[in-house]
Amino acid sequence: PSSSEPSSSETQYTEPFSISGTTTIKAIVTKTGIEDSEVVTQTIEKLVSPSVSFDDATQKVSITTNSMVEGATSVYTTDDNNPTPSSTEYSEAISLTGTTTVKAMTVKDGYLNSDVVPLTVTKLASSPSISISGSTVTLSYTGDGTETIHYTTDGTTPTQESASYSSALILDGNQKYTIKAVATKTGFLNSNVAEEVVDNRS
Repeated sequence: PSSSEPSSSETQYTEPFSISGTTTIKAIVTKTGIEDSEVVTQTIEKLVSPSVSFDDATQKVSITTNSMVEGATSVYTTDDNNPTPSSTEYSEAISLTGTTTVKAMTVKDGYLNSDVVPLTVTKLASSPSISISGSTVTLSYTGDGTETIHYTTDGTTPTQESASYSSALILDGNQKYTIKAVATKTGFLNSNVAEEVVDNRS
């Protein structure tokens, strides 16, 4: 493909060919002894890539279709394969259960697929440790020190909105506690939840 008008000396079409970006294709039909056909011009536009982001609060991946072309949609995969136009169409935030690479691209019939945008979200390894001595509870996590431990004492599952651990917990009251703790880190999938029961009832 070139910006000039095609002639019989240009590349002869023999089989489908690939293009990598927005391209204008000009073609003619030629035959010896007959005048060339009129030039047929077709511009094939490459779609703009989507944006892929991870939300720490919801622990989900979102895909934004950035193309302004009406009817363009984004598709994605979570199995390390590149998406195709028949891959899962994005409709709502994607929940992850472990370390995952989400790959997304924008598609529409008659347009060149966008580039593939990958995003790998890593799950924090292991779980926090819960150490109990009498009524004192100590929480710890083996990481690089940038993680935060969130905890609950009523048996509910901790989230990033739960209390942050900073020093040993002193449990008072003659009651039973169910301690649950999770490690969190910006840009990472939360660790598995650790759980211990403390029964202070006499």
